[in-house]
Amino acid sequence: MPQPHTFTLFTDLPSELRNQIWHQALPVLSQPGLFSYHRKGCWQPKWLTPDDWDYYPGGYDNIRFEFRHDLLTMPVEMPLFFVNRETRGIALSWIRNNGIEIRFSENRLHFIRRLNPEFDALYLPMEKMLDFDMEPVDRMFEPDLIERMLSEITYLRRFAMPEDFFRTEEPLPDAWGSFGIRVLYVIVGTQPDMKGQWEIEEREGRAIIWNVESRKFELGDGCDICDESLYQLILEDKKEIGKALIHHHLADKPLEIRPVVAVRK
Repeated sequence: MPQPHTFTLFTDLPSELRNQIWHQALPVLSQPGLFSYHRKGCWQPKWLTPDDWDYYPGGYDNIRFEFRHDLLTMPVEMPLFFVNRETRGIALSWIRNNGIEIRFSENRLHFIRRLNPEFDALYLPMEKMLDFDMEPVDRMFEPDLIERMLSEITYLRRFAMPEDFFRTEEPLPDAWGSFGIRVLYVIVGTQPDMKGQWEIEEREGRAIIWNVESRKFELGDGCDICDESLYQLILEDKKEIGKALIHHHLADKPLEIRPVVAVRK
């Protein structure tokens, strides 16, 4: 008579095997991550001191007007943290190694990932584009900055927008000129929300590439991520992205407009 199949109690497994299983259950932080612009407050002044590299002696205001990308966050799900003492230690080590922050609010712990400007992208929902465009202007007209000389500093070079942006009359945000964008992801299909961790599913899809010599957009090689009409709309440049590059003295810098798919982890 065959013996019934049995499974050793998990707690009786060797610690090395348990640790390996727990590590397999940790989140995977892929990049680029998609961080949604959901509220104002990223443009902030910094009063410079002689120790700052861009401080000018004399009668200057010495105010750096920064876009604080480090204020943009997304939640990270971490159920392993709450299983038992053993898994909490593994989770804490992973949290430290990946720069995740722990916050306490609403009677619970939250795990937060901050935007990394080297890899991640800022996603602009259609309903937030006006807020994004007006935020630096509104901030400069607050009492502490009126009639002040400001020097703009931004480090973010990757943005993402819905595909619907290219199918509507929505104008290109003027604030773009402050960023020197190198990659614009066009999110096809399902759009990110404020819930959960959103990332870009990288495929070998075609990109629309800015030719710095001809000062025109050209279609690159690769497979089609979206229908041909979207590629054509971007190439026609009715949003006048090329004109904005020239106006802001960025026409000699590379720019890729890349249709992609967003996925929630």
